[in-house]
Parts: sequence; structure tokens; C-alpha cells
Amino acid sequence: MISVSIDFQMSSLHLVYMNSSSVNEHSIILLEEEAEQFKSLSNDKRKVEFLGVRFLRNSLDINEPIKYLNSGKPYLSSLQHPISISHCSKYIALAICAEPVGLDIELLGRDTSRIINKFISEGEKNLYKNDLADGALELWCAKEAVYKLYDLQGLAFKDEITILKRKKHGELILLEGLVQRNIPRREFIVKIAKENDLLIAIAVFTAAPSDSCQVPLPNG
Repeated sequence: MISVSIDFQMSSLHLVYMNSSSVNEHSIILLEEEAEQFKSLSNDKRKVEFLGVRFLRNSLDINEPIKYLNSGKPYLSSLQHPISISHCSKYIALAICAEPVGLDIELLGRDTSRIINKFISEGEKNLYKNDLADGALELWCAKEAVYKLYDLQGLAFKDEITILKRKKHGELILLEGLVQRNIPRREFIVKIAKENDLLIAIAVFTAAPSDSCQVPLPNG
């Protein structure tokens, strides 16, 4: 397990990830109801993801089961901290925050250029100019994180998740945008970092509650 040391400039965020090849069924402690859920799984990849996420949860000293909404969005029922989960190739990641959060990880080098026109608007192409081939994965990762942040049924990557600005801030890439629906808190920001062979995107609402960073997180 790797505790990520990236400075996402969010004191309210914990992010951990691991290589799924290190998952050992006999070394991961499951809560009683989770043990029953695990027994019902038949897909080997799904089993590894299930165990890995619970290992990451345990590493943050959270002693309650991860539950899921009908949409598939994960949550913790008693702790007032939103979570987000992402799987990618051999990696599993978990983010817990004092404010709503969306997480996505993608393996660097993944080719998304062939489907650019399915999720990138003409305006977004202009943000990257001659770097669109490389920027395509960045935009895909960002929009995946935004999709998880909002959890709105049928939210369209190309037509409803709009990236308006892109800039570099130290080691981070910052994307600002809005969701094209008549909802509260349409504006968001995505913070993207490169770590080893991963692209990691954290999406949060732009206008977060002023006291969100005052909520203490588990394990410090």
C-alpha cells in the first residue's frame, strides 16, 4: 500500500492507493457483513478490487463497512466524510475527504485519442492546441472524476461536463469547469497529478462550504 504524498492543496483529503498484485485474501480483515458479500463474488478481478478497497479503508483506521447507493456511488454511513474509489489496470485507489469528492486514476500511456470526439468538445480541444493527443487522457480522467463527484444519472461527458480553463500550478494541473444542468453548485475544479505511472484526478465543487476543512479526518 502506498500513502500518496502528493500535495493536492487540500488539508481535508486523504488519498491512498495500492498495487492489486499485493492483495492477499488471508491478510485483509473484513467486517462481518463484508465477509458475506465477498463470498457471493465469483469474478476474480472483482474479488481483488473488493479486498483491496477494504485494505485501503482499514489503513485509514475506518471501522465501518463501505456501502453503495443504487447508482454504485460508495459511501460511509456514520462518518461525515465522502469517499470515492477508482480502479485502473493493476491499481486500486481510495479518497476520503471532508467535502464531496470524485476520484479517478488512469494508467499513463493509455490511448484515448481514438474516442476524442465522443467526450471532448471543440472548445476543450482549443485548450490543448497541439497537445490534444496527450491531453485526451487528462480530460478523460478529469471527467471521470467529475462524473463521480456529481453522481447524476446519464451525465454526458461531452455535452454536460464542460472544461473551461486549464493551468499548471506547481506540480499540479488545474482544470475549471461547470456542469450543463440546472442544479446547485454547477462549478467544479479538478486537480490532476502524475504519480509513478498513474494520472490521478481529484474533483471537488468550486464553492465548497467555508467550514469543510475544519472537520477532522480519521487517523489525523
